[in-house]
Amino acid sequence: MNGSNVNGNPVWGSQGVFAPGNTPPGLYEACEWTDLTGNFWLFGGSVGSNNLWQFDPTLNEWAWMNGYGNEMNHPGIYGTQYVPSSSNIPGSRAFAMATWVDNAGNLWLFGGAGDDINSNIGTLNDLWKYNIATNEWTWMAGSTTCNNVGSYGTILVPSSTNNPPSRNETNASWVDDNGNLWIFGGVKNGGGFSDLWEYDITINEWVWMNGPNITNQPAVYGTIGVPNPNNNPGARNCYAKWKDSNGNFWLFAGAGINGILNDLWRYNPVTNEWTWMSGPNISNNSGIPGTQCIADSSNIPASRFENRAIWTRPCDNFVNFGGGTNASNFYNDLWNYSVTTNKWTWMSGSINLNPIGNYGTILVSSPTNVPTCRMGSLGWTDNSGNLWMFGGRGIGDLNDMWRFVPDPTCPVLIGTDTVTSIFTALPINGCDSITVTFNNTSTNSTFYSWSFGDSTFSTATNPMHTYSVPGSYIVRLIANASCSIHADTSTMTITVNPSPTPVISGDSLLCIGASSLLDAGTFASYNWSTGSTTETITVTNPNTYTVTVTNASGCTGTASRLITVNANPTPTIGGGDSVCAGDSLMIYTDFYSHYLWNNGDTISFNYISTAGTYFVTVTDSHGCTAIDSITITVNPVPVPVITANGPTTFCQGDSVILSTTTFPNYNWSAAGATTEAITVKTSGIYLVTVTNAFGCTGTTSDSVNVIQLPNVSSGFIADTTTGCSPLTIRFINTSNNGTSYLWRFGDNTTDTAKNPAHTFLDSGSYSITLITTNSGPCGIVMDSITMVDYIRVNVFHPAAAFTSNYINPIYVGDSIHFKDLSYDLNGTITLWQWWFGDGTGTNFENPVHQWNLPGMYQVELLITDNQGCKDSVLYDYIDVIEGIIEIPNTFSPNNDGYNDFFEIKASGIASFQLEIFNRWGMKLFTSNSINIQWDGYNQNGLQCPDGTYYFVLKATGYTGNAFNRAGFVMLMR
Repeated sequence: MNGSNVNGNPVWGSQGVFAPGNTPPGLYEACEWTDLTGNFWLFGGSVGSNNLWQFDPTLNEWAWMNGYGNEMNHPGIYGTQYVPSSSNIPGSRAFAMATWVDNAGNLWLFGGAGDDINSNIGTLNDLWKYNIATNEWTWMAGSTTCNNVGSYGTILVPSSTNNPPSRNETNASWVDDNGNLWIFGGVKNGGGFSDLWEYDITINEWVWMNGPNITNQPAVYGTIGVPNPNNNPGARNCYAKWKDSNGNFWLFAGAGINGILNDLWRYNPVTNEWTWMSGPNISNNSGIPGTQCIADSSNIPASRFENRAIWTRPCDNFVNFGGGTNASNFYNDLWNYSVTTNKWTWMSGSINLNPIGNYGTILVSSPTNVPTCRMGSLGWTDNSGNLWMFGGRGIGDLNDMWRFVPDPTCPVLIGTDTVTSIFTALPINGCDSITVTFNNTSTNSTFYSWSFGDSTFSTATNPMHTYSVPGSYIVRLIANASCSIHADTSTMTITVNPSPTPVISGDSLLCIGASSLLDAGTFASYNWSTGSTTETITVTNPNTYTVTVTNASGCTGTASRLITVNANPTPTIGGGDSVCAGDSLMIYTDFYSHYLWNNGDTISFNYISTAGTYFVTVTDSHGCTAIDSITITVNPVPVPVITANGPTTFCQGDSVILSTTTFPNYNWSAAGATTEAITVKTSGIYLVTVTNAFGCTGTTSDSVNVIQLPNVSSGFIADTTTGCSPLTIRFINTSNNGTSYLWRFGDNTTDTAKNPAHTFLDSGSYSITLITTNSGPCGIVMDSITMVDYIRVNVFHPAAAFTSNYINPIYVGDSIHFKDLSYDLNGTITLWQWWFGDGTGTNFENPVHQWNLPGMYQVELLITDNQGCKDSVLYDYIDVIEGIIEIPNTFSPNNDGYNDFFEIKASGIASFQLEIFNRWGMKLFTSNSINIQWDGYNQNGLQCPDGTYYFVLKATGYTGNAFNRAGFVMLMR
């Protein structure tokens, strides 16, 4: 019917738009729904997809509805729990997610394997709801992260903290007769589940209903056909599931803990009991196909898993397609199970593994057509009872869409009825908002699915529905019965006309004496509260005026307008009626919305500086206006003059009298005096403000300068205060306000420099005095400071001297010990600085030094005591010569304490190697140290006989010169 028989390439098209060429990519283990109008939906699949697709079987067209297209492995965007959002979306996922459709038409999704909120990949236990009308996902329950351990709580007790553990590989999900969601089994990281859960969508809580809360538990089969509270299908990956007309849940086959299964189970949600109904209780069974189209109690499909493509036919007949036994062996057989007869029937396809299949011609039905073998496919049933199948994994991931038209004789369905969908509606048109009552007269039907054309649904037999938005709505009733051949659909159009929404235009606020023209707009007829039937009316009085209008459809609408008549404003200009020359007067009026003065100003106040009459027109918040006026007079200002009874510049302690001309009032800036004259003793600018008879003021000022005596202070510091004679010290003057200075240094000398330098020649302590003088117009000011024993001078220096163990000459590499003999009568030596003439030195008191090159070297010692006094001494030249070697020609190792070793004497040698050989060239002894000499024994510890032996000596001086020798030595005991 659709898709490719060659490859699984997608055609995305425009999101939300059906088109003939659109098709999802090849998908394996996606999930599916059939909505209440009969359209098909799928989500996810393969690796890394989170796209949502819708298929309209009447158009044979796909629409990509939601998701990120080719962008793979997208993390979940969870948003806020229970809050739908257009940005929410489940993370990419596949591998058998559980799905449901609730009674309101919402699509639900649980778990699977894929990406969590952090892009981590694992098994999931998040629960999502999708609203078809708004195209929005809502995160309802579960964790936002993968591999969650869940929480079982107490069995049969719902709780907001309950959550099934994360899982995938289960499609065993059902909606019970109360609208609650159920799920069984699955797997997480190799641990198989056999627990059964229920989710109550009215309270948004999970409850653990049945089965163990630990993984990898075997099945408890009990007796076939007999329910028992202890029965359980066991841990398994399960895919094929159904619900019968009595509300029982069914599941078939899957992958168990010991292999692949082909058993059939029934669960009664009322009694909470499982029943083993069909198939063996062992794994990896080859099944019994029987004769095609012939039901038989011995027939059973072969063991299989990932057989997700399932359908329900009339009279509780369950259909299952394909599946596999492992990742490379698949079926394409189609089977029917009758609940009534408890018999399986092989309907179509091959009973062998990996059959080829036959596509035939697209859109052309043929009895020879058959899908290729596959597993992980999806199945839907349309409103005509046809079976549809999409994709799965066969030779690659597939995106082909198939339709199967069942043969009612293969197998024969018992007791099927023909359903006819019929209904009437009253009214079928009207004005918004209208409530329509639907009368269902369908025949042979027991189940109903209403679609009201506004994305709302109902399953009631005779519903009522209110339309509040104008438009044309196609109402669809799908009628069905548990034993109908197929569902039947009927439609009807409901027309909702818009009611008029008149708006009255015109002024709502009037001033006394004004009028307003009210206009209701263009409609078919009018009825005003004044009795007028015209489009417009003129009003002058305060009141609420109402009009009811009727449009061409006969629908009515009402509008009202409140008319308010406001009193005119009564402005009053304030602020005074006179102003002094040169000043300005602020006149103002009350607060209103708008102002206009006769000088053009448009604010509530006005600054006036010239005489005349001024007008203001005010407008209040209602737009009403009024006028007020005022006449302004301009008065002269006084001109005061200040006179002094003497000089205004004088020394501290004197004073002067300042006086001005005669006026009614005075205000001096000095201490707030209000007299005509004031006595001044301090410097400053003295202002006087006078007031004349009109209240106008004038201001003048005069300056007084009082010469202050300076604040003289003496102070100083020195760059040092102690040292050895002669000691030169620089004094730093820190005095304030001095013009001349006199220094007394305590040694009968003086200086008048501001910052002098003075040299002290004799030892002792010196008191320093500084006299600071300031000479000015008002007299002389002096200050002095004496620092007692401020300077201390020492005339006794330390004496440097040292000795050593030097004996002339010495060899390169020899060490010389130096001993300090310095002394200090008035202090303590604190620092020794040695220089050895070879560019090196040290601060040790009694150092040891060796020279590594021959030459003449002079040693110098510089000492410093705790008062900073220094002395130095030079040593005579030290003669350092190259090393020497002395080799004997005979030794007598007889332990008499004399000449027992072949002893080579050397000085100034940096490296040494001695080897002894006998006359046959055999090495007898080796030494790498001048301190290890030959004792007449060989390397094995045996005495060597008397005789002549050959030696080889290799030595190097500190300067790199070689001292290589070879010769004979006589051993005589």
